[in-house]
Amino acid sequence: MNFREKIKIQAKPIKDNIEIADIAFVSLRIIIFCGGAGWLFFSDISPRTFSLVGSIFVYFTVYSVFIYCWLFFSPGKKRKIYGVALFFDLLYASLLVKVTG
Repeated sequence: MNFREKIKIQAKPIKDNIEIADIAFVSLRIIIFCGGAGWLFFSDISPRTFSLVGSIFVYFTVYSVFIYCWLFFSPGKKRKIYGVALFFDLLYASLLVKVTG
């Protein structure tokens, strides 16, 4: 069995259990990332703030990838994973508010 077939087998239970909350979770992350990146590149902020906010976006991207990998390999733990994601989302928002005022 090649890698592609393994991925298809692993993805089948995920496809079968996709809910509106899952689509909203993905959509929200895409909106946050695109909006934040747009704000970062088109706003007039100091280089220090740009660097700090850029680091926070790297944090957001890394933990989002981790969350989706965890969801992919453990779709049965979706509620727990979303709870963990909520904690990191609140931390992300707090860091942004602290850095940008």
